[in-house]
Amino acid sequence: YALLSTCAGTFNTVFPLFLFTGTADGGFGFDSSQVGLLLGLGVQLQLFWQPLVFPWLTRKLGFRSCCRLGFLLWGLAVFASPFVSGLQSLPSLLWPTLVTICIIVRAATATSFSSLAVMISFSAPRSLRGRVNGLAQTAAAAIRVVSPIAIGALWGWSLQNGLPWPLDYHFPFHIIGCLALAAAALSFRLPASIEKPAD
Repeated sequence: YALLSTCAGTFNTVFPLFLFTGTADGGFGFDSSQVGLLLGLGVQLQLFWQPLVFPWLTRKLGFRSCCRLGFLLWGLAVFASPFVSGLQSLPSLLWPTLVTICIIVRAATATSFSSLAVMISFSAPRSLRGRVNGLAQTAAAAIRVVSPIAIGALWGWSLQNGLPWPLDYHFPFHIIGCLALAAAALSFRLPASIEKPAD
């Protein structure tokens, strides 16, 4: 849960910075209305995703597989997102690609967070669920304080270091994407028993 909070917090920090950054530095040079439009698209998706798609997915795949799929899609979309700046000269492809990335990230985040929340609750007996959920939320909150500061510093360094790929503006996205892929790999260690309440 804390690892997902790290991924979500860092991406939510660096992606708008990437959109605002000038084209000479690998960004898009978007203004606030363009960034707001792009980031706002995910809100409508979640209103549809959570009550309709997520329950259907969990019935078909189970919570562990949904969590894994969310991490996998999330990691791949985030890892690939800086490459979209190569589409600057093709606006007919640029916007649909950015919208697709935003949709994948929002859907995958909702799927992973929801699956993890259920599995955390299922992991403990009823008498300990409050403590276990509190511990998970505390760990996530601590990460939410530190991770935006760290990724902001890494973003600044990647723009100023003069190094080629992968240590240029791609680097923060590759780090975040690899964290999500590592979380997908870790999800294979979750026992089948976590699909049902402990008592």
